[in-house]
Amino acid sequence: MKTAVEIILILTAAVVPALIWAVWYLGRPIPVSEQNRPQPVPVRTDLAANRWTLVLQDLHSGELVRKTFNNRLCLGRRMNGAAEQYGLMYLANDATISRRQCAIEEKDNRIVIRNLSGTNITTHNGNKLMYTDTLNPGDYIGIGVRNYRVLELNRS
Repeated sequence: MKTAVEIILILTAAVVPALIWAVWYLGRPIPVSEQNRPQPVPVRTDLAANRWTLVLQDLHSGELVRKTFNNRLCLGRRMNGAAEQYGLMYLANDATISRRQCAIEEKDNRIVIRNLSGTNITTHNGNKLMYTDTLNPGDYIGIGVRNYRVLELNRS
């Protein structure tokens, strides 16, 4: 039977070399070739010019939902306890709405709506949205079993 001191000496003999190797390996410089060097991210100075305001009216409850966004806004289901995220607009806690149901984004100086859900249905003016379609004020959006009217869609 080994004593506690012998066990500590055996563990120390096994662990210390592994720790020394890990410190050396993690602390060594990693060569980066010019092709793989990360490029700096350009700072966007035109974000204020690309801000849009969207106002939707829930046709069932009459509730108005307003959101200001830059170039893209995802519409989706509200999860219990989830906070409002940047670029995501929660509509309702409804199983017929996906967490990210559809996206409203700027493309070629116009606003389009794009379906993101393969499970739940998104409609635009009563037609099933397969890919993208131009979105205008006065249009109707169907997300799951809920219907919304676009009251306002303009640059802020």
